[in-house]
Amino acid sequence: MRKIVLLTACGLGAALMALVGCGSSGSAPDGGRGYSATNTDNWTSYDLLAGQTTLAGHVLVNHNETTLVVRFETQDGWKLNGTHLDIEANCASVPQTRTGNPIPGKFKYKRTYSPAATSDSYTISMAAYGFRLTDPVTCIAIAAHADLSLLDGNGAVVRTETGWGDGEPFPGANWGMCMEYCLTRAPDITDQDLTRQFRTQTQGGWGAEAHGGNQGAYRDAHFGSAFPGGLTVGCPTGDYTLRLTSSAAVEAYLPDGGTAEILTQNYTDPTLGENEHISVLAGQAVALTLNVGFDLTDPSFSANATNLKDLVVADSASPFYGWTVQQVLSEANLVLGGCGGTHTPAEVNEAASAINENFDDGVTDVGFLRLP
Repeated sequence: MRKIVLLTACGLGAALMALVGCGSSGSAPDGGRGYSATNTDNWTSYDLLAGQTTLAGHVLVNHNETTLVVRFETQDGWKLNGTHLDIEANCASVPQTRTGNPIPGKFKYKRTYSPAATSDSYTISMAAYGFRLTDPVTCIAIAAHADLSLLDGNGAVVRTETGWGDGEPFPGANWGMCMEYCLTRAPDITDQDLTRQFRTQTQGGWGAEAHGGNQGAYRDAHFGSAFPGGLTVGCPTGDYTLRLTSSAAVEAYLPDGGTAEILTQNYTDPTLGENEHISVLAGQAVALTLNVGFDLTDPSFSANATNLKDLVVADSASPFYGWTVQQVLSEANLVLGGCGGTHTPAEVNEAASAINENFDDGVTDVGFLRLP
């Protein structure tokens, strides 16, 4: 049975009883410093502090039974020039000098960014550390360090700072923080088997030539009623977009391949030859738009009365855990068009692909989605 794992994070040294219903802030024991740790859609969020006091973003942590995800996100003009991450059984095991100052250069994970980034995620196998969810609670230490720069409206760097995910201070004189994160096993919930209740098709399915009762034949018969004004992916307003005006245009375009690229021009009814591509993300966005649109306009498309767009991402290791299908599609359009979004093209592409494959041909359920 597939399990959905909930998570909780509390202050260092807090009693286990405090784990239940951990609220919007943690208190340090013995009169120590308090710090922020909030739960939002089962992601635990710690403040990312620049220069000890300035909120520059957040460090988000999530897990399932096998994987731990740590995500850096900046805000208000702050950028990531580099990140260092260390995961240990306790804060004392984080690399540090004999006087207790952390040494980010010796952390297990590190990355630099050129150009500077607004977000990045580390996906880590818990088995590599021996972390398991066999006990009610397993608490681990996370040291999340960032090299940060603040940009003005013209893109010029006006400030550089060291950043840490907000937690308990290391014992040395230099500034550094260690977060405690507690892995908790949630009570089992009934697995939702949605096999044959919903339908999705992949890029290849929607791009197939019509034959008999295949996906291409369905597309030809229903595109006009589902998309009377054509289908557009990309920025909801303005540049850049990819527009398909007919079922024949969909067939000529799909499938798209290559890498998950942001659009750099507008397209109308593009035709791809062999080994030609625009962006695999564009292709996945088109396929997802078709899946959502046909499900909304044709009652016979899926057996379940719930709209596909309202289903929720059930994979707790996904950056879109807890998002609806419609929210993922909206994010995909923003990122694809280069006009917003908070995720990378690769992240959005992976989620859109997983949704498109989840109920392939209406006869399977991979488990990436659940009922709302």
